[in-house]
Amino acid sequence: MVIEIGPILQDFTIIMIAASIMAMVSYKLKQPMVIGYIIAGMILGPQLHFLV
Repeated sequence: MVIEIGPILQDFTIIMIAASIMAMVSYKLKQPMVIGYIIAGMILGPQLHFLV
């Protein structure tokens, strides 16, 4: 049984980049960074498989 690591790393990279961007935006708006993480999850959650 071979597990391809490429798609998993690609998904993880997209999630981490989006979460970092949204955390920076929420920090600039003087909101808790966790709000940025939640928003990134809401945006990417259902649609992530269509992006990759």
